[in-house]
Amino acid sequence: MRLLAITAIAAASLALAGCSTNPSSITLTYEIDGASRTLNISPDRVRCDETTVSGISLKDGPVSFYDFRLINQSADGKIQVTVVEDGENDTKNAVQFNAEISAPNTGTEGVYLLKETSGTVTLIEDYDADKEYELSDLVETDATIAAELHCSAAE
Repeated sequence: MRLLAITAIAAASLALAGCSTNPSSITLTYEIDGASRTLNISPDRVRCDETTVSGISLKDGPVSFYDFRLINQSADGKIQVTVVEDGENDTKNAVQFNAEISAPNTGTEGVYLLKETSGTVTLIEDYDADKEYELSDLVETDATIAAELHCSAAE
């Protein structure tokens, strides 16, 4: 089982319509080896509909793919954010954040605000997109995420 299906997520995210001119941000914080680490993501593609906020960030920071399943009348929400960033010696590191959320989402129409929410990250150092990883071999740690995403309506 491939832990991070980055290729499929990237292809789907690139097809998203609805770019935003407003500054959107995702802040992901976790601790590894006793040191706090913060990833600041500036999404350049944001798509919203009644149940999902999703998109991609290809510039101004690490490459990332994100999917926020919004809370609706039938289910709680779910957050998944995958970040691939430059590591040491021309390597790539992958960070996958996951959380279930049960508090209502806030914001005005066209803006999704997520206050600091707890979840977990799975870390892969020296990431290779062509390699399959066993979950038991990977580091998992607690994390928090916050987001402000300015969306265009889905077409």
